[in-house]
Amino acid sequence: GQAGAGLKIGILDSGIDSAHPGFAPGELVALPGFPLTDNERDLAHTNAKVIVARSYASLFARPEPELSARDNSGHGTAVAMAAAGTPHESPR
Repeated sequence: GQAGAGLKIGILDSGIDSAHPGFAPGELVALPGFPLTDNERDLAHTNAKVIVARSYASLFARPEPELSARDNSGHGTAVAMAAAGTPHESPR
């Protein structure tokens, strides 16, 4: 029940779907000073469990049309869930 308590994990990937059930904050309360984003648009991708959301898409050699931290492919969300030890279903 307390495994990983107090740890923070950082993932650089395709984005995050903080509305995914695997990131439901439950009874968690955001830590003081969080959530952190580079802009207001990415606040929608945070909650008490996903405390930072940033997009680096504008820095790519060929910038993405979607500049938010939203995960359009599901890869970043799946990687973050695996790193956090969150059980999840994947497509077959």
